[in-house]
Amino acid sequence: MLTVTEDDTKVSRADVARIINATNLTNLRVDEVKAGPVKAAPDTINAGIVNKKVAFGSPQGSDVLLVRVEHTLSCRDKDETEIASVTFAHILTFHLTTDLKTSRAAVSAWIDTNVYYMVYPYVRQFFTEMTSALGLPPVVLDYLHRNDLESHTISEGAPVDSASEGGK
Repeated sequence: MLTVTEDDTKVSRADVARIINATNLTNLRVDEVKAGPVKAAPDTINAGIVNKKVAFGSPQGSDVLLVRVEHTLSCRDKDETEIASVTFAHILTFHLTTDLKTSRAAVSAWIDTNVYYMVYPYVRQFFTEMTSALGLPPVVLDYLHRNDLESHTISEGAPVDSASEGGK
């Protein structure tokens, strides 16, 4: 069972290592997609991630930790006019191999330093496939550079619940 406290915001490598040692990734799936409308189909587009939201939760009494990562990609023409937007979310299911008591700050650090790197190849692949399916030139995002990843506030609870868990 997972217990997350609102303890001190200082996180050590040992705190993150404890989460790594207590979890196994068991599922990664697309949770939600919103794409279009496509306003034009130019030969070339500029695209970039304009929004990223991350949330985590654990259905009460379960032995899983769910992480939901949502991205929005803006596709623009050469004049920087938005021609399409793609928003989608992935849910990662981590099985807890042991009871884990940790802090919200430690879970956020674990997501920033480990989980996000697990999901990012799927994010890149999804955006390439989705832009191509929309009839746009396929977007290929650069690989993730550690110094490019912003530390962000990660919400706990509402966006990830037992209904979002899917098949465990």
